[in-house]
Amino acid sequence: MPDDPTAAPPRRRPLLWGLVALGILALPAAIILAVLTAYQHVIRPTEDTPSTRRLHEIGQALHRYAQDHGGRYPGSLAALAADQALPPDLPTVPTTAPGGPFEYAYLGGPQSEQTTTNGTVLAYEPPAANGGRGSHVLYADGTETWVAAADLQAELDRGRAPGPPPE
Repeated sequence: MPDDPTAAPPRRRPLLWGLVALGILALPAAIILAVLTAYQHVIRPTEDTPSTRRLHEIGQALHRYAQDHGGRYPGSLAALAADQALPPDLPTVPTTAPGGPFEYAYLGGPQSEQTTTNGTVLAYEPPAANGGRGSHVLYADGTETWVAAADLQAELDRGRAPGPPPE
């Protein structure tokens, strides 16, 4: 009975083919995930960077200065350093971007702790320090955050703190 017409057709191993198809689909997904993970720092810089640490220190020094001077912020970061509330090299943005070194843009000069709100921008780094992608920004409440270059001017224009346009 070599060719029995009533015999069942041979099994096609659907489980094996399913696993092969799954493997074929998983490979590109794994490659894309690996690439996105590797370039995450380019897409959005991490929050714990030398620049955010410096902005945090600047924020603490501004707060201490304001407490010692009737709530008023210093006229410049250089005045803050002259008052010995800040190391002299701290206002310099830690970057290897071309065109550096860069100084933080300081907007707190004419303000005081009483006239600012939590959303008031006190300082930010020039976008050029990050290859034009954006800036780390220091707010009056002491928080630092990343703002994309396209949104930085709107953040400053929102009335949070008037200042020079970003570079």
